[in-house]
Amino acid sequence: MNARADPDPSPAAVDDERQQYIDHLNQLWNERKAQRQQTPAAPTMPPPQAPPAPDPYAGMGGDLAKALRSMERHRRELAEREASDEAEDREGPPPSSAAPAASGEKKDKLNNLPIIPTSTRAVVNDIASSALFAAIQGKDRKLVKDMPVAATGETQMFFTGELLNQDDHDVFMQLVYLASAEPLGAYVTVTGYSLLKALGRGTSGKEHKQLDAEIKRLKNAGIEIKTANYTYIGSLIHDAFKHEVSGQWGYRLNEKLVSLYGASGYTLIDWEQRKRLKGKDIARWLQLEIARHAVPFPIKVETLRGLCGSTTKELWKFRQLLKVALEALKAEGHIAAWLIDENDLVHVDRGAALTASQRRRLAPPSGQQGDRQHHKKG
Repeated sequence: MNARADPDPSPAAVDDERQQYIDHLNQLWNERKAQRQQTPAAPTMPPPQAPPAPDPYAGMGGDLAKALRSMERHRRELAEREASDEAEDREGPPPSSAAPAASGEKKDKLNNLPIIPTSTRAVVNDIASSALFAAIQGKDRKLVKDMPVAATGETQMFFTGELLNQDDHDVFMQLVYLASAEPLGAYVTVTGYSLLKALGRGTSGKEHKQLDAEIKRLKNAGIEIKTANYTYIGSLIHDAFKHEVSGQWGYRLNEKLVSLYGASGYTLIDWEQRKRLKGKDIARWLQLEIARHAVPFPIKVETLRGLCGSTTKELWKFRQLLKVALEALKAEGHIAAWLIDENDLVHVDRGAALTASQRRRLAPPSGQQGDRQHHKKG
C-alpha cells in the first residue's frame, strides 16, 4: 500500500471541523431540551479549542519533514491491515487462501517485506539457526574480517565487523518490524525513546548510548549468506541518521534483505515472551531456533554450543548454562519439557507452544486418522 499524496490538513482546519461538529450536537441538545420544558433553551458557550499538537518534524528541512509526515500517514493506514493479519494468525487462514496467488500478488510478496502482526517479530530462519547473532555478552565482542559463521545444513555465512549478539538481534527485529509497514527501501522514522520502550529497556542516557552503538554495528556489519536458493552479500542497514535535538532516528534497511523473507524463509516469534528473557543470551538464541520447528530434532550439546556462538570453552560448563536456559524457556511456556539423554542429545517437546499453522502441518490428511483407527481395530 502506498502512502497517500494528499497534503496534511492544517491543525486549524482540523479544529474548525471538530468545532462545527460540537456546535451541531449542542444545537440538537438545546432544541430537545426546549421542547421538553417548553421554554427557550439557554445559550451555551462553545468549549475552548484545544491547542494544536506540536509538529515533531518542525525542526527538520522542508522536504525531509514532508517525507516523514507521509510515512507516518502510511503507517496509520497499515494499522488495520496489521490487525487483520494478527487475527488470521490466531484463527487460521480463510479457505480461499489455499488458492494460488495471482501474478500481481506474487510480485508484491517478492518486492516487499511481510506485514508482521504487532505481538510478534520476524526472524530469518537461516539466521536463527546460526551464530550470526551470537549468545555472547558485550565484553566478548571483537572485530573480525570474513569470519566463517556456524550455520546449519548447506548454509554458509561469513561476517566482517564487530561481532553481533542477541541484543543486536532484538534491535534488528524491531527495525524490520517498523520497516514492514513502509514501501521497501523507504526511510523509516522512530524516536530512540520509542525504540527502547518497544525493546522493553530503560530510557536512561546509558540505554540510549547502547542503542546508538547497536544501530551503528548493524550499519557497519558486512554479511555474506549462501543458501541453496540465494546468496546475500551486504549490510543489514543501508544508512541511518539521528536528529540530536528531537532524538528522532531515520534509517533504511538494505533493499536486498527481502530475499531473506520469502514465504518459508522466516518465522514469527512471541515478542513479549522474548522481552521477558532479557539478559538470558542462550535462552533467547534457543527461543528463535526452537520456534522454527514444530517438532525440533534432537541435537548434541556440543553442536548447540557452536551454533549459538557461545565462547564457553568447557563443554560441561556450557551444558550447565544450557540447562538453565531450557528451564527458562519452560517457565515461559515456550517448551513443555526437555531432556539431555545419555548420548548428550538435547530433546525438546514444544507442547502447547505450537502455532496454529504448525499444528495444521502436523495434522494427518483428512480421513487418514480414521484409516489408522480402522487398521488398529482390524
